[in-house]
Amino acid sequence: MAKAESGWSQAHHLLAEVAAKVSKHNPHGIDIHFVHQPAFYAGLHTDRELDEVFNTVAPRAATYNIIKEKLRDIIDGYISTLCPIYYR
Repeated sequence: MAKAESGWSQAHHLLAEVAAKVSKHNPHGIDIHFVHQPAFYAGLHTDRELDEVFNTVAPRAATYNIIKEKLRDIIDGYISTLCPIYYR
């Protein structure tokens, strides 16, 4: 019986597929934000780039409040880029 793939590994493989498909239509690639660290990775296009990210960052458990705050920061960052009139 095959060993079940971890959620971290599943996320890695899924994002590698998404990055490859997005890059065909968007020259900016994808951005990845991790809940437990302030840094994020922007403009990822290839399996190799995703491998580098996932080999650098380790999974950690996060509480609801940490996830909520991180999502708010991420969304606010993108909204301020897309709609700068609201963030003057």
